[in-house]
Amino acid sequence: MVAIAPVNILNDNHLKILKKSLTQLIKHYKYKGILYVGVMLDKLKNIPYILEFNCRFGDPECQVLMQLLDTSLYNICMSCIYYGMNSNSFKHLYLNNVKKYINKLSLHELIKWKSNTFATCVVLSHKDYPQNISKSLIPVIISKELSLTNNLQSNNNLSYKIYFSSIFNLPYNNDKMAIYTYGGRVVNVVGISNKSLNESREIAYNIINKNYITYKDMRYRSDIGYNI
Repeated sequence: MVAIAPVNILNDNHLKILKKSLTQLIKHYKYKGILYVGVMLDKLKNIPYILEFNCRFGDPECQVLMQLLDTSLYNICMSCIYYGMNSNSFKHLYLNNVKKYINKLSLHELIKWKSNTFATCVVLSHKDYPQNISKSLIPVIISKELSLTNNLQSNNNLSYKIYFSSIFNLPYNNDKMAIYTYGGRVVNVVGISNKSLNESREIAYNIINKNYITYKDMRYRSDIGYNI
């Protein structure tokens, strides 16, 4: 229930192995879309083992990847859907802003990544996750110092993003809304840095350790990204 990006532990040979399996799968099923690949690297044998291919972005992997993406996600998705269509089709679909990418670049060339951005996502869950959920609603307390609409910016370009999962907004004292959860994965705290992965991790854990987000029976891992 954690993620960091980028992770540069796979070499060119590892990537060739993954690309071969990925290409075979895509051609066999004529697949177009998102594929999330789960990989474990055997460091002793220096071999990557593919655990799964999933038709999804990945959670919490998506939360860190989106901070590094330097291409419009809309353009990527639309290019993937309509890749190979002729220009007349695009005129009818009003996709002129995407058309320029098609038949000029491969989707691999279309996707660009930021070279100086690092992100760490720490998932705050309930102690009973994933076996059980709470039988009653648990209040989630958000500190006033934590902005949920604007990222915290400082002179060092430090920033964070907060993603909620299993929460509910319910009326409280008539004119206010309170946040509640039944447990599970409750909040994703993402630290973002333009300096280092270590700094992005410190940003995420600083928010947690200062109790900017609190609720009963919170659980999270505290060992993320230390051995990368």
